[in-house]
Amino acid sequence: MVVSAYSHGFEKFPESQIDQSQIELAKNFSDNYFTALKNGKYYEFHDEAIEALSKSLTPEKQKQVYQSIKDQFGDYLYLIHILMTSQGLY
Repeated sequence: MVVSAYSHGFEKFPESQIDQSQIELAKNFSDNYFTALKNGKYYEFHDEAIEALSKSLTPEKQKQVYQSIKDQFGDYLYLIHILMTSQGLY
């Protein structure tokens, strides 16, 4: 399936403007975060989140959020799966 970069109001950034290290950081964080929740645990924030986020995403809140995502999209597989499912592409 080919999906236009301009579908759903999104515009693709030129490769020269994308910091691949930030993409990798986001992938690693999402995998660690959602895998912990999928396994019935919670994610322990360290220096990757500001204090307000760490305090607001308590273990109980993380479980609630994950259950909501799971109800909508199924169990976590990987970040692109959630993004594609949310856009009706998977």
